[in-house]
Amino acid sequence: MSDHARVAGMTSQTIELGGKTYTLKPYVVGLWAEMSAYVRRLKGDPIKEVCDRLESIPADQQQRWMKAAVEAAANQSPTEQELSAFENSLLGTAFKLWTTLKAEHAQEFPDPQAVLDRLIALSEQEGRKKLAEIMLKLEVASGEADLKNSVGQPATPA
Repeated sequence: MSDHARVAGMTSQTIELGGKTYTLKPYVVGLWAEMSAYVRRLKGDPIKEVCDRLESIPADQQQRWMKAAVEAAANQSPTEQELSAFENSLLGTAFKLWTTLKAEHAQEFPDPQAVLDRLIALSEQEGRKKLAEIMLKLEVASGEADLKNSVGQPATPA
């Protein structure tokens, strides 16, 4: 998105899904932190999993299992490769689209899964061309290129 678009107040795009118009808002800076937390949740909760199975684990091994679960939970942050793979997946696309929709359409799209379901239905009904149009509008509305390339020019000494 150009600086001119921001000055003109045109920082959003609209898309049409099933005859209804939705507004896409720009990404916020915390997007990647939110994405990282979402990917981490997708991995599951090792502590909960061990607790759910605690009765089936022999008593003399329970402490070791809990220690291993705590260590696994502490090391669950997604790697750059995992985040990149997620970002390029259909669920990652749905997640990014959800972040631009949730400000004005949270009731209809309470989570990325709701967006994913709509994208899949849309793809089946209207084909890849409509999906490509939405992705282009997401790219423009999100301002992602601006966020990733916000270094700017170095100051010149006087």
